[in-house]
Amino acid sequence: MMIAWQLAAGWLVVALAMTLAWAWQRQTRNASVVDVVWTLSTGALAVYYSLIASGDFSRRMIVAALFATWSLRLGLHLLPRLFHGVEDRRYQKMRAEYGTAADWRFFLFFQTQAVVAPLFASVALIAGNAPGELSLFDFAGSTLAVIAIAGEWLGDRQLAAFRRENKGSQKVCDVGLWRYTRHPNYFFEWMFWCALVLLSVSFSWWWLTLGPPLAMFYFLNFVTGIPPAEAQSLASRGDAYRDYQRRTSAFFPWPPSRGR
Repeated sequence: MMIAWQLAAGWLVVALAMTLAWAWQRQTRNASVVDVVWTLSTGALAVYYSLIASGDFSRRMIVAALFATWSLRLGLHLLPRLFHGVEDRRYQKMRAEYGTAADWRFFLFFQTQAVVAPLFASVALIAGNAPGELSLFDFAGSTLAVIAIAGEWLGDRQLAAFRRENKGSQKVCDVGLWRYTRHPNYFFEWMFWCALVLLSVSFSWWWLTLGPPLAMFYFLNFVTGIPPAEAQSLASRGDAYRDYQRRTSAFFPWPPSRGR
């Protein structure tokens, strides 16, 4: 019952934040703000849940540190897009499809994200209530989470450097991590949520932590991640990107194919 109240309280806070974000996008016509608010809200809730949990102190601090690092890195990476770029093409397409009902449809979309945030952050609540001292599972989960955060950061840095060096070119980034997967940022984001499962295995409800990585895998691969990103790349880079698709794994890192 206590966990249900904690999730409900988290939802109310994020719902308010999403309402303010929706009002902001209504003025700026930039719904990309939802990604920033969701990331920072989920991270903040997870840290809070870690602090109020009753499990091993060391595990709770590890979970809080991992979520804080993940949230701040990704949130600060997305933040400049609100002030130095145009609205994400996913939201441009949604705005065009919604037509005159765009504002209220976006309000419902933003509030849906307010429901999802505490559900994802509940991973910290489950891991934080896990009994017993740290184990090999905790070490493995922490290590994988750090690798995931570092991999996502490195992938973003490599893409940004490639774009600076090839500004105005139709070349496709196929260096560094992008040589082995067309979407290293998506893969490592999914890997982060998988790692958190290992930090929860000593708690009887650990299986609930499987929800976020399963949902993340589905949406990244089939809904909001790879499909719109690749459609945009094909539209802008054409055959160069089709060749990249033939050579390179879509999600899981794998050595590129030598031939077309």
